[in-house]
Amino acid sequence: VYETDFNSVCESVYSGNSTYAIVPLFNTNDGLMVSLYRMILRYELKAVMSTDIMMSDDTTETKFMLLSRRAYTDKEYTNILFSFTDDANNTLPGLLTVCAQEGIKLRFINTLPLEYTDDRREIVIDMSLGECDKQSVLLFLKTALPDINIIGMYKAVK
Repeated sequence: VYETDFNSVCESVYSGNSTYAIVPLFNTNDGLMVSLYRMILRYELKAVMSTDIMMSDDTTETKFMLLSRRAYTDKEYTNILFSFTDDANNTLPGLLTVCAQEGIKLRFINTLPLEYTDDRREIVIDMSLGECDKQSVLLFLKTALPDINIIGMYKAVK
């Protein structure tokens, strides 16, 4: 189903008119597309697959995501996209250090103001898991970040 705007795309998948949606989530010039990201959360969509496409200007790379209402369950996922808000214990530096030691690559990180407060921020992280033990990483993330919101454990394709 072809839709003319991102809201209609997300609504179509949410309502079951479409099984999947393809949307641009991140690019190297503008970073995370915040309004689209918020729609993904509002419609409870999950990242299933992604690909990075070099644009015609040969300098901008855009990450396109395949989204669904169902989480990806294939154990062959290569990336994880998640967010969290409660970093009162300054967890982020330690989290990034552990991930780097395990060969996990940070694909992007963004901070967004929470919609209901001025002083707290949502941290959005996308990581490439490489050859690490994915179940151990997932357990570590859930333990280190009790309020983690996993937006998708997905496969990146070329």
